[in-house]
Amino acid sequence: MPVQLTQGTSNDEFPALSPEGKTLLFSRRRTEETMDLYRQNLRDGRQAGDPVQIGEGIRAVISPNGQLFAYEHLRASGAEAAPKVTGRIEKCKGPSQP
Repeated sequence: MPVQLTQGTSNDEFPALSPEGKTLLFSRRRTEETMDLYRQNLRDGRQAGDPVQIGEGIRAVISPNGQLFAYEHLRASGAEAAPKVTGRIEKCKGPSQP
């Protein structure tokens, strides 16, 4: 049976689950041009605490060993301009703790 892991009226997208299932990374749409990356801790497949905002980001992936995560940083520089996409890789605070 599906379980809802995020709450609220926001548009949460692009989930990434850590290898052992204790951390969920996802993007939350803030405006038409920006999305923020969040970390949600899980316990027994359920939400454990409130999500923590990591920063602007989209499409996160977690390394197979849970030590690193990577994501895209998307920033539009004006209504007519094409968005600028850069990638980032960051070290997790601990196993699957982005």
